[in-house]
Amino acid sequence: MQAVITGASGHLGASLIPALLDESTKVRVVAHRNRAPFAGLDVEVVDGDVLRPETLAEAFRGADEVYHLAAQSHVGLSFEMPVHTADVVAMGTARLLEAVAQQGDPAEDRVAGGIIPEAGHLGHVVGIFQVIAPDGRSGGQG
Repeated sequence: MQAVITGASGHLGASLIPALLDESTKVRVVAHRNRAPFAGLDVEVVDGDVLRPETLAEAFRGADEVYHLAAQSHVGLSFEMPVHTADVVAMGTARLLEAVAQQGDPAEDRVAGGIIPEAGHLGHVVGIFQVIAPDGRSGGQG
């Protein structure tokens, strides 16, 4: 199983990495800036940014699961930079879905997932997406 995490340096992402590794899941993180939370862990690091779709294609290649945790979650910055916040949250999610969908033959794979507002964080959206084959099998499962 290959999992990809955006927002891996945030609180949720940094907590998710060890849980996935404990399940023997291969973890790839899309790193935008801060790498300290996953330094020393057995993860593959790909430089990327949900605002720059050209950086995402390699990150999602071969992914079975995508944990989209990237967001601008600082309340103060959400008020100071509302357009940027909306771009990261809404357009970042759209760009991510497009990048994931482009990884396989669109006739053979589709992307299913959900977006869940994280309680207590204005402007923070959490999405968990799994690549699903048309017959309902999860990608990477035989």
